[in-house]
Order: sequence, then C-alpha cells, then structure tokens
Amino acid sequence: MYSSIPRELYELYEEHDLRKVLYFKSQNGKSIWCGAPIGNNLSGTATNEVFLIEAECAARLGEREKALDLLNALLIKRYKTGTFKPLTASSDLEALDIILAERRKELLKRGLRFQDLKRLNKDSRYAKSLTRTIGAKIYTLPPNDGRYQLPIPQYIIDYNGLEQN
Repeated sequence: MYSSIPRELYELYEEHDLRKVLYFKSQNGKSIWCGAPIGNNLSGTATNEVFLIEAECAARLGEREKALDLLNALLIKRYKTGTFKPLTASSDLEALDIILAERRKELLKRGLRFQDLKRLNKDSRYAKSLTRTIGAKIYTLPPNDGRYQLPIPQYIIDYNGLEQN
C-alpha cells in the first residue's frame, strides 16, 4: 500500500540511510512510502522495537551509554556499509531525544505512532497537537485530550461493573 508522508518526516532520514531508498519513492514531487521490502504484514513486537524500547528505558534511567550502544547496534544495520557514524549525546535528555526521533523513523507505518503520542503527551517536552484539514474544516487533537481514550466495550463494563473512560 502506497501512502504519502510529510516531507519533514522523509527529510529525517539521512543520505546513506538504507531505509530512505528501500521504503520510499518520489512521485509527483511527494515522498511516497512503499512499505518494507519484506512485506507489510508485521504483527506483534519486532526486534527493532525491542531495541528501541530498551534504549528508551536506559536513557530514562540515566544509563546514556547503554542507551546509545543499543541504538547504535540497531542503526549500523540501517546504513550503507562504512557510512554509519555512531551517535553520541552529552546528556540523558539528548540521548532520549535521539532515541525518540529514531523510533519515529524506524517504526513508521507500524500502527504505533498514536500510542507513542498518547504516552509522550504526558511529558510537556514532547507533547504535540495533531491537526488535520478535511475540506474546509480543521480538526485538532491537543495533548492529553479525552479523545485519546478509547471507550471500554459495553460487554466488558456489563461483565465487570467497570466505569466508562
């Protein structure tokens, strides 16, 4: 399935990043996501996601070197041989910023962005408003809005006596 992505997201991929040539093509001046070469039917947690989760946790725990080692071990496989320069950071927060940016690039089109936004909106440094224009109408979803919550199915409420979100 082909889909257009924002230009600023496409430009996050560096020149020698293999994902840039494997996952995208240019069409009518737009960057079009073509999908992973091994197929788009991924389900469950993939190895690259595990690396990124562990790296993020390490950065949040103040283990910057471990976080960057994990990230670099993943990224060296994403660049043309001999072109990757290991990433460094001068603080835990800078390492976290790098890891979260890489998570956005690495896990593109995996259905994880919404849950990432919901999780990261709890931290004012990463909170984002989503805005979409459909026709003449503009829709905005601010950070921590109630619309981030999905309703609990009625049969579960009936069975357990839970209160709706």
